[in-house]
Amino acid sequence: MKKRSRVQELFCSNKIRVVVATVAFGMGLDKSDVEGVIHYRLPESLEEYIQETGRAGRDGRLSHCHLLFDSTTFYKIRSLSHSDGIDEYAMSKFLNQIFSSGNTMGCICSFPKESTSRKFDIKEEVLLTVLTQLEIGEEQYLHLLPQFSVTCTLYFHKTSPQLLADK
Repeated sequence: MKKRSRVQELFCSNKIRVVVATVAFGMGLDKSDVEGVIHYRLPESLEEYIQETGRAGRDGRLSHCHLLFDSTTFYKIRSLSHSDGIDEYAMSKFLNQIFSSGNTMGCICSFPKESTSRKFDIKEEVLLTVLTQLEIGEEQYLHLLPQFSVTCTLYFHKTSPQLLADK
C-alpha cells in the first residue's frame, strides 16, 4: 500500500490525529470530524482558501482554521480586501509626494513599486495606472522611463512639479 493511502487510512480511522500534507492530500478526503486546518501560506485564490478550510467542521462541531503569514502576505490580503476602490486620502498623499517633494522640471526620481504600494496602501497596478494616465493624458505631466527590476522611475518635463502641486 502506498504511503499516502496508508496515512489517509490511519487518519480517517482516527488512529492518527494530525497530518501535515499538501493540498492534494485533502482532495477527495471523506472525513467529517476534521477539527482544524492550518495554512502555511496563503492559497492562490479566495475560492481555494474556502474550499481548503471547508475540510474542517463538517460534523457541525467547532473547528479552527489558521493562516500563518508574513508582512508581505498581510499587505496582499489587505490589498485584496480593498481591491474595489481607491482611498482618496492615500492617492492624494501619493500624488503629493510625486509633485511636491522637491522634484524640479527635468528631475529624475524613483519610486520602488513594492514599498510605495505598501507605504500608501495602494495596489501596484493602481499606482502604475495612475502614473500612466499622468504620462499619456492630454497634458503630459511626466514621462515614465523603462522599469528596472521593481523600480518605477519618473521624469518630469514641460510643467514644473511645484506648479503641478499648486493645481
